Amino acid sequence: MADKVLVVDDDADTCALLQFTLENAGYKAVICPNGRNAIDKIRLEKPQAVILDVMLPGMDGVTITKKMNEDEELKKIPIIVSSSMDSAQGLLQGLFNVAKFLSKPFNPEDLLEELHNAIESAG
Repeated sequence: MADKVLVVDDDADTCALLQFTLENAGYKAVICPNGRNAIDKIRLEKPQAVILDVMLPGMDGVTITKKMNEDEELKKIPIIVSSSMDSAQGLLQGLFNVAKFLSKPFNPEDLLEELHNAIESAG
């Protein structure tokens, strides 16, 4: 069974690129287009990893990360932050359960490598 990855991003083009990249690499991609529903979607889908944007409608990525870290079940799920906001890196990296910060635009091969490493480390 393929590892499930939840993508939380409000940009439709980014979601389409990530879904294509993940599914071609053998992952099952699940898309959540806003922060408001992210925590519920993570609980429902139980992904092996989350790819998370920072600037989201409803709830930002920093808040989502904090809420995941406060939940015993969710804090075990590695997060890869993908954002064009480089200033968010200092806010998130090294804190909570962020496995990696990737600046947009990112190289799909780098994302897949970091995703593989994050899932292996968490497993």
